[in-house]
Amino acid sequence: MLPILKINLTDGTTEEFIIPKEWECDFFGGASLGARILYPHLTKELDPLSPEAPLLFINGPLTGTNGPTTGRFVICGKSPATGLWAESNIGGFWGPELRKAGYDGLWITGKASSPAYLWVEEGRLEVRDAAGLMGRDVYETQELVKAEVGVKSARVAVIGGGRRTRRFICVHLLRPRARGGAHGHGRGDGREKPQGGCRAWYEKNRSDRTLCRIALRSEPRLETG
Repeated sequence: MLPILKINLTDGTTEEFIIPKEWECDFFGGASLGARILYPHLTKELDPLSPEAPLLFINGPLTGTNGPTTGRFVICGKSPATGLWAESNIGGFWGPELRKAGYDGLWITGKASSPAYLWVEEGRLEVRDAAGLMGRDVYETQELVKAEVGVKSARVAVIGGGRRTRRFICVHLLRPRARGGAHGHGRGDGREKPQGGCRAWYEKNRSDRTLCRIALRSEPRLETG
């Protein structure tokens, strides 16, 4: 799998997280791999709406390939509603486009000083001002950002509107309906308002490349009990 781009909204720093080869084999992408990556960080004491709480967007090993039902990705983190694990499995073009932009995940922490959105293109990240998007509905937001970046084919993931921190949010990807809901996953909305931060995420793909490498165990696991 491709690297995960780690983004700290507080200071604007980024780094690439390389997924260990053994994790690709043992956890096989998606929610299970996301759980393994975030496990050390999701402590009992962690406030799920704090800047320190991670929000992870992550693909599966076949996302963007020609296999069936492979246009999916997962949003995961610590749920403000339960204090436990939260995940949302979402379809559409966003996951495949993220892979084509050079990454298999976005790992977001921190607190932006003002509303912002993330633009990923050709392996490059920009944190852009989103003040003009606040108060817009998800459809208006998609069209405004596409116009701003000048890419009509850009894929857009938008948090539902509102200026209050919520325990439940919905992430919209396509018109005219939501293609996935981050049920019990209000961590993302906590970054929007009042804490500031990500209003939406966008990508544009790069040229075709090898999409994934699948590592299979040489022997099947046997479970008893």
